[in-house]
Amino acid sequence: MRRSIAILAILWALSGCSGDDSTTSPQLSRFNQRSNGDFVTGHPRAIVISNPYGAIIVDGQNLDTTGTWFLDTWVLAASQESASEQLSSVHLRCEPTDTAYHIRVEASVGMTRLDVLLSVTLPQKIPCVVTSVHGETTVSGLHAEFVGKAMGAVHLSSHSASCDISSVGGPIEIQIELPDSGYCFAQAATADISLKIPTTTSATLSAITSAGAVSCSGLQLSGQTAQPGMLTGSIGEGRGRIVLATGSGNISIRGF
Repeated sequence: MRRSIAILAILWALSGCSGDDSTTSPQLSRFNQRSNGDFVTGHPRAIVISNPYGAIIVDGQNLDTTGTWFLDTWVLAASQESASEQLSSVHLRCEPTDTAYHIRVEASVGMTRLDVLLSVTLPQKIPCVVTSVHGETTVSGLHAEFVGKAMGAVHLSSHSASCDISSVGGPIEIQIELPDSGYCFAQAATADISLKIPTTTSATLSAITSAGAVSCSGLQLSGQTAQPGMLTGSIGEGRGRIVLATGSGNISIRGF
């Protein structure tokens, strides 16, 4: 009997400890805030865009020195009051330097509770650099050089200039009209690379993957060398350069 009472006392004590509300984590909910505005770039050598809190969308338009931006911000918080305080810390900084015009998302909130989508419309004839992205990057309509470094998945379309892209966390998809003297460099760490180019393209081609396959369709390659995981050759007169490389993914090249 005494043993039974002792066991009940222990169970009661344990249940009392586990039921202490002071150790229970508050339930978090998602709160949203949207904002937008415009900016004046002047005539910089390049526009540099960064968003360490989420994805980036870039749309090139026939503009001179102006652009627009849109922020879609989500935050995890225990209450509306806490969410408002955190959301108020998120802002977009647009400022010129001696060589470039910088557009970057800034916040004082930890990345684990914050998700920000940055969408930018900018002059299509100014070179664009995208870096420090915590998510996908989607770029379209640019008529100037595009550079993307240390990024996740990259989608580049309706592009009519050179590009240099490296991805450490996702696939690369490129649809480009490469100038005769232009270049297309794409390097992925562990993902696929897809390239679509006009059949009239003039460029040398080098594609290599350490653990995957390389395929090419709809294009005439001269001086072709094909081995498992590698393809080289010339398209047209070979005036430009195309270099594609991935550590463990497939490479697809198609003409249109």
